[in-house]
Amino acid sequence: MLMNHVKIGSAILNREYFWSIACDKCKELPEVYFRPDEDSPKQRLNPKRADGTGSHVFDLLSPGLYCLKNFCGGGFRFDAKVSVSESAIAILDLQGTAEV
Repeated sequence: MLMNHVKIGSAILNREYFWSIACDKCKELPEVYFRPDEDSPKQRLNPKRADGTGSHVFDLLSPGLYCLKNFCGGGFRFDAKVSVSESAIAILDLQGTAEV
């Protein structure tokens, strides 16, 4: 496991990137949303892939709240709400369900 990263199911979060590891089973790209604080409206960020990672990568433009909805064809789906600050990463809510 890389230092300063939090692993959530098939996702890894650090201060620079939020991504879902490519497993060749994903039915569609994950959805990621950002807002600076609870009172701000959510904005959807567009996924992109970093060269050589094989992963869907999202730039962490600034600290705030991030929501990831992952759609995995491997039989599992999770939604995560994560708070990111300059000094800490906190998982505020995590829900996972098995897919049929």
